[in-house]
Amino acid sequence: MDHIWVDVKFLNPKTGDEVETKALIDTGAAYTIAPAEMAKKLGLESLGFVDVKTASGSERLWESEARIKIFDRENIADTCK
Repeated sequence: MDHIWVDVKFLNPKTGDEVETKALIDTGAAYTIAPAEMAKKLGLESLGFVDVKTASGSERLWESEARIKIFDRENIADTCK
């Protein structure tokens, strides 16, 4: 099965700072996962930690909120790193 990659823009909802990148679409995911470097660059605030299950096992990730823009749609999503 092919992977689906799209151009996406992550924005800090408080500052408006943004990062553009490619993202892998996972239609079964409960959270959006972003690299720690990107969250740091955007200055995203920590909301605490969340335990997630991935294909490689369970992990505890830092949770935040980011505004995400894909195509012409934009929404705030829980974001983990």
